[in-house]
Amino acid sequence: MAQSTLFASSNHLLSPSDVQSNLNSLLVHPPQRPSRSFKVEFPWDCPNLTCNVGCTHFYHIPSTIRPPTLNIPVLIIGRFDPSDTPFPRRNIWKAQPETAFPLAEGCVVFLEDFGVVSLQRAHTAVMTHIIFNACDESGFTVVQIASVKVEVPPAAQKGPKRGIAFLYNLFH
Repeated sequence: MAQSTLFASSNHLLSPSDVQSNLNSLLVHPPQRPSRSFKVEFPWDCPNLTCNVGCTHFYHIPSTIRPPTLNIPVLIIGRFDPSDTPFPRRNIWKAQPETAFPLAEGCVVFLEDFGVVSLQRAHTAVMTHIIFNACDESGFTVVQIASVKVEVPPAAQKGPKRGIAFLYNLFH
């Protein structure tokens, strides 16, 4: 029986039983551009915000992510514990507690898996968290990030550089 790979979209590789042999062939014949892969069990675990693939698959990010410049802070994000998430069945990541600066509308930060993004406050209301859309240079939301609500006095709100103009100028 011939082995086959099914593509659900340009970045989603479905995971049939023979996917390991397909991944091994990628190691022998690497793609032209660097690629990063994520194994995804459920749609709400996929790095793609609009994923609707209902089975186990691999998500590929085919582009190279440039390292941040010195003046852009790195934001560490991670998954919520599935048994204790405030957002069940939603593809929202959390800002890790070791973040040394307050997240705010317009902050420009570097995310390891997505590169440099601008944080825009989402219109979703949640009692315990603030949700941000992390937007790339074209304004496309690449991931949603939840941050625990913390009251920050106005004098302490100095954080990373802000604004879409800063993000645009960074790439041009």
